[in-house]
Formats: sequence, C-alpha cells, structure tokens
Amino acid sequence: MSVSALPATHAAKPPLWRRGVYIVGPFLIWGAYAVLLFPYILIRGFGDELLPWLDGAAIETAVFRVNAPALMQFWWYPGNEWLDFGGFILHLSWFFLPAVPGLAVLLFERSRLMEMFAWMLVMSYLGNVTFFLFPLEPPWMDGTTVRVLQERAFIEYTGIDNNPVAAFPSFHAGLPMLLAIFFFIRSNRLRSLAWVALASSLLISPAVV
Repeated sequence: MSVSALPATHAAKPPLWRRGVYIVGPFLIWGAYAVLLFPYILIRGFGDELLPWLDGAAIETAVFRVNAPALMQFWWYPGNEWLDFGGFILHLSWFFLPAVPGLAVLLFERSRLMEMFAWMLVMSYLGNVTFFLFPLEPPWMDGTTVRVLQERAFIEYTGIDNNPVAAFPSFHAGLPMLLAIFFFIRSNRLRSLAWVALASSLLISPAVV
C-alpha cells in the first residue's frame, strides 16, 4: 500500500518530535529572551555612575524654548487627578510589554516570535549606549517639577529603578513605537496591532513628560 493511498489525515500527521518542538519552542524563546535581557538590566544600572549628569530641563528649554513638564503641570496639576491617573495607567502599561503583543504573535504568527524579541533586545542594548553617554537628569530631580508618580502614589514602584537618569531615549514611548514599526513592516496577519502600538506610543509620550 503506497503512502498516497493512506487517508489524508494520517499521512499529514507530523512526527512526535516536531509536535514537541511546536509546543515547547515558544517557551524556549521566551526563556532565552528573559536570560538575554538580564545583562541589559545589570548594565543599565551603571549608566548613572560614569559621566556627569546632563540637565534635562535646561537642554529642553534651550532647544524648545519651554520647559514642557513644568508647562504641562501648570495646566492640570494638582487639580485634575483623573489625568494623573490616566498618565499613571499609561506609564504602568509599559510593564505589560512584551507580554501582550508577544502572546498575540505566539497565537497567530509564531514564526515571527523570535524576530520580534530580537528587535526588542537590540533596542535595549543600543539604549544602554545612550544611557551611558547621555545620563539625563529629569526635571523632578532638580525640583523644577513634581514627580507625579510619587505624589499620587497609586502604586509605589519608582524605587525599583536602578538608573534614574536613564531618560534618553524613553523606552516607555520607544518600545511601543518599535513594535508599531515591527508590525507594520514584518507582520502580515497582525498588522492592525501596529496602529494600537502607535497609538500607545503617542499617548505614553506626553504621559511620561
């Protein structure tokens, strides 16, 4: 009896090892991403110790003729708590990246999962270079503005930052922008997520300011 005579379902059944790789593979990719990201976190912590800190407020004022954080806080702080809470939610949403888009890629376009994580790792380590070369002192450090995340204290997590002057570039805005570019140019089935990631980046940008 030839293979072509077998029922289609039986002939197309993949071998056991391939089914195992299909199930276990994504977990290995997630694990590899976490392991490779850990040195970035350690290296990031030294970015505030090598070079003198740059005055972020002074640079911003010189370039744009305005201290944006001070101006924005003048508009709504401290009266509009709902705006502070919205900004806090946007700021906190960064910690769910890459989990949410990673899950979407895993379910609908898993062949892109390793590539997506590779993009994110490259961005992280390139970001460390700027953290070392341009340690940027946020305006709240010199007292020109209020650090709303501490004042509102919805959840106290600001103390876990191992480098308070790792502000340029902003990964809170940069990571969703990177994912937007990734989904625009590298994904077929999940291209609509690019618009979600782009909107997230554009909303987070003023929130972190």
